[in-house]
Amino acid sequence: MNRFLSGPEAEMLQTHPGRVLRLFLHPESPWELRCVDERQSDVMRGVELPGATFSVVDGLKKVLGLREHEAWDAAAGAGIPISAHVDTHHHYSAKGCAYAAIVEHDPGLVGAPERVRGDERLERVRALNGTISTYYGEHARNSHAVLNWHKNMSLDPYGLRLNGIFAFNCDAWAPDIYAKQLDLSRRDTARFRNHIVDAYENLIHKKIGIRRITVLKPSIFDVWKLPQMLNG
Repeated sequence: MNRFLSGPEAEMLQTHPGRVLRLFLHPESPWELRCVDERQSDVMRGVELPGATFSVVDGLKKVLGLREHEAWDAAAGAGIPISAHVDTHHHYSAKGCAYAAIVEHDPGLVGAPERVRGDERLERVRALNGTISTYYGEHARNSHAVLNWHKNMSLDPYGLRLNGIFAFNCDAWAPDIYAKQLDLSRRDTARFRNHIVDAYENLIHKKIGIRRITVLKPSIFDVWKLPQMLNG
């Protein structure tokens, strides 16, 4: 999406970020998955969840009481995208993912049921022929944080960067898609989704240090269309 913000739109980003950030929503498939990180990566497509598949695995462990290997097997068996990331700043290790680092050292902060080494999880991704992407450099200053509820949509990272905007993003609708694939009950689907959303909010507030999360929700205007004229 090659769209440059107008002057008034750019100014509105500070006062009404939701109105501006929603301009960068674009169709995205839940069958590609990446982390919520705002940095440049060699993989810039897919929906965004904390730690990519890592938060899905922790959600399954929390909701269903599965062990680590059981949760990975369940995710892979249900066709959930298997992915993770490293970064250049931490020498291509799992420490490059803030979510992975938290689960390794302070899992309670994101509601994960136990400590798991990030490098161990990277090996599981490799063993399952998953995708390990690389993020470049350090986090941007004055980044935004977004919680997106628009189904089958995500923020366009290219459009954002074209306008000098950096935004962490969690596609809160995606866990429901994965829960259906995993054949979770309605109650467990809600618990699974809430676990991932809560993990994102705690990651943003307590680790990244961003105080405000902009919530993007569909409105009546997103689905309303002009009535077609009757012939004659």
